[in-house]
Amino acid sequence: MRNSILIRLFTVLSVFAVVMTSLHLMLQMIETGLFSRVDVTKNLLRYKYLMENETFAAAYYGSLDQSKLRRQSGHSSFPRMPPPLPLLRNLSSKVEAFLEEPVINPHPYGYLHNPEMMCGEKHVDILFVIPSAPENVWKRRKVRKSGLGLYSRLKSFKSVSVVFFLGLPDAHKKQANLTQTIVCAEAEKYGDIVQENFTDVYRNIRLKAVSMLRWAATYCSNASYVIRMDDDVAITVNVILSSIKIVGSRYDNFVLGDVKKDWGPSRYAKNKYYVTKAEFANDTYPPFALGGLLGYPLKTVRLLFEASLRVKPLWLDDVYITGLCAPEIDAVLVSDMGFRFRHLKEDVNGLI
Repeated sequence: MRNSILIRLFTVLSVFAVVMTSLHLMLQMIETGLFSRVDVTKNLLRYKYLMENETFAAAYYGSLDQSKLRRQSGHSSFPRMPPPLPLLRNLSSKVEAFLEEPVINPHPYGYLHNPEMMCGEKHVDILFVIPSAPENVWKRRKVRKSGLGLYSRLKSFKSVSVVFFLGLPDAHKKQANLTQTIVCAEAEKYGDIVQENFTDVYRNIRLKAVSMLRWAATYCSNASYVIRMDDDVAITVNVILSSIKIVGSRYDNFVLGDVKKDWGPSRYAKNKYYVTKAEFANDTYPPFALGGLLGYPLKTVRLLFEASLRVKPLWLDDVYITGLCAPEIDAVLVSDMGFRFRHLKEDVNGLI
């Protein structure tokens, strides 16, 4: 009798957890403008099944208008590669010799969502690239509603574009299918999401950093500068833009950011930034710039992408790209008081 009561109680609690999770996600979709209240209410069962039933999820994806999705997202299984290297000029003999070395880290990932015409439809002077986890719908919403999002939409500032970069939801997570459904709807509505087919987990942040470099060099090669910022940071747009243009008048191959020196790897296995001796043998990192906010001219972006294919990988993306790859292509690390950011605090629900 007691066991029967416990089983019933467990069943009720499980159903309650599913319903509350679904309601939370539905409210999230309403707030982000992806669906109306009527749409979400009518599709409650569908979202519940997407979360619990992979077969149903596959059937749902199969029912999507794939031709429309391709038009909206620029879907392609095999990404178009950047222009050939001879287009890069004024390279030192050292850099030219480095670029002739064999590729040891290919980046073969294709696109699920790719707004490849974003820069072709208008002149883009400044491209903001923002790494974001698939589940960070609220954070992307905050960016779109921030001064940065408004800046990119105003007529007088059409030369600024913003793109978010995602991988695939971790299949081991319970809500992976539902998360991907939300991302698909978000990409179709806003047309500002690039999603590559690698698994989006923290230890794959190097892959996401490389994906941003490759996409900018390939599909936005007319941009003057690329600014990489996290999806949970606050910046002053006018000051940031002024700063990178001033630095750009002095250098043609640089990485602008908060430069750190004499930092070393954590050897404590439970630390978030744990790095083994096999991954990085030295006890001190070379000078590097924090990944929260980085700026570079398009030339540097292209060279950094090429370097990332040839330098031994390290999963910490800012150390890898700005500390290990940048010296190989003679990029100068530059700090500027105007080029600063601060991380926004999250509330108890993990929302900014």
